[in-house]
Amino acid sequence: MTAAVAVPAAEQAPGAATAPAPRRGRPRGSTNRPRVPEPAICPRTRTIAIGILDVLGGTRSPSDVATALGISVARYYMLEAQGIAGLVNACAPKAIGPQPNDRRELEHLRTQVNQLTQALSRQQALTRAAQRSM
Repeated sequence: MTAAVAVPAAEQAPGAATAPAPRRGRPRGSTNRPRVPEPAICPRTRTIAIGILDVLGGTRSPSDVATALGISVARYYMLEAQGIAGLVNACAPKAIGPQPNDRRELEHLRTQVNQLTQALSRQQALTRAAQRSM
């Protein structure tokens, strides 16, 4: 029986197997993205959404779902259109950064008017002084 002897790294032959370096970074499958809390949805809304998805998936007919929800078929189609519009809006890319705000723009314009009024008053005073000195 032979005992394994540790050989210093400097004495190992090139290409000899070495222990793998420890992995750096975050583990696979983990994300740094914050979890978005699920909004509180009332049971009636959830039931309507499930019914719409059943119809879109082809497992139930619109009249079956309308009857189960206690609404007319026309109302069902209105709800379906609103649901699809909401889905499409949720999939649209969101703008990054501060968005235009009417209140903020109004305040900026008022500040600009005040600055221009002060500059005008200063120029008028300088003009009057120049005219007096002539």
